[in-house]
Amino acid sequence: MSAPRIVVEDGDVVVSQGDETLFKLGVEDFTERVFRSRDRAPSCGILPPGVRAWIERGDSIALAVEIAPGARSVNWIRDDSPEPFGSDATYDRRYLSFPFVEILLVLHDGELTGQQQLYYRRESLEHGEELLLPNLLNVSPDAYAQKAWLCLANLGSVSGHDWPGKIRAVVQHTFSASFNLSSEKHEGSSYWRDSAEIDPRVATVDAWHEATVADPYFALDLPWKDAGVTVTEQLGAMLDNVTTAATMRSASDLAARLGSGGTRRRRRRCSP
Repeated sequence: MSAPRIVVEDGDVVVSQGDETLFKLGVEDFTERVFRSRDRAPSCGILPPGVRAWIERGDSIALAVEIAPGARSVNWIRDDSPEPFGSDATYDRRYLSFPFVEILLVLHDGELTGQQQLYYRRESLEHGEELLLPNLLNVSPDAYAQKAWLCLANLGSVSGHDWPGKIRAVVQHTFSASFNLSSEKHEGSSYWRDSAEIDPRVATVDAWHEATVADPYFALDLPWKDAGVTVTEQLGAMLDNVTTAATMRSASDLAARLGSGGTRRRRRRCSP
């Protein structure tokens, strides 16, 4: 039997064997299938604590970290802070209720890539993949090709940590770094701006704190807005942002991609 042949004709990739055409796809669909075919299950053995999804593609890994619901003590910027962020900003310590928190990340060669998002859920990922929008400062809508981009400024490199250490560093930084107005300044807005529309108990940080003192788990019952996306969809899109430098729709695009050896997007980080 003759070997299969792959021929690029105009905007299509034709795979044939002998006189039979096995399939014909547009270049864009073909290259997407090739990239997705590289996705692998975990090679790290037992998943690190809290990791509920793990996809490998080449030297890049996309994962979802689930944080159990409950109350956390965080630093929240004061209304009368002299600065919106930075060393001169002032904060109050607040006790705030959270539902399930889902942090989505893509790392390349063990390092963060700037592909990092935060969402909510009312129940564990064991019961579905649909995501809810958060109500947090430091999480920006539609920033850097991501629906709920999480600012991890000042976290520093995690490449020297083992996998449990990488996850622990990200989670600790998310809640221990101060919630301020950096996203409003650098990315244009954060999801906190729409909090008043969700429920009176999270309309202000004072109300949120008081409701948490009364019931540390009340955030599980709030009508958080549907993000309209799932964990698998977002992890795949985030991997595409790292592993695909350009959309390929024609033979010329494909030839240019193969000839250049490909490029990887640089990491984006918000200012401190």
